[in-house]
Amino acid sequence: MIYKMKKLVFASALIWSSASVLAADFSDRQVIEADLTYARQLNKVKLTLSQTKNLSAGQNIQAGTKIAHLSVISEYPAQLGFRWSDKIYQSIQENGRIVQVNHESEPNTYVTLAFAEKQGVSPITEGTDTFFVSDVAGKLTNDIVLAANQDIMPGSYLIAVDAAVYNP
Repeated sequence: MIYKMKKLVFASALIWSSASVLAADFSDRQVIEADLTYARQLNKVKLTLSQTKNLSAGQNIQAGTKIAHLSVISEYPAQLGFRWSDKIYQSIQENGRIVQVNHESEPNTYVTLAFAEKQGVSPITEGTDTFFVSDVAGKLTNDIVLAANQDIMPGSYLIAVDAAVYNP
């Protein structure tokens, strides 16, 4: 009986050791790494700027008088912003809210305009860019008004506004 028991132990040990020799393994491994880059989806922005009808030149025109209205929309919901453009000569002041715009033919004559203060729209500065950004995603509108009481000479005053998607 002891002899049979030894045979059984020996047979079990032999099966166990041969099973580990026959076990599958992985060899000749190779590792490769790759950066996965996700691009931001392009979001088309549309900006419209419309002048208030029947603007009249004159003396002592009141601060806050509406001069124009702007509207910004985007293809996909996003926080939107606007600013005075630096593409044309405009003297931008007071944290980007106010601008002096020269008369088309009288360089020493200008109007001082401002983006109207609006609840839910805040100035945000990134580097040297200050945009007025909506607190929520969706259409953004705002008025452009006279920044102070002014005497306004007849003629044209070219203004330019930029709009963009804000990506916090």
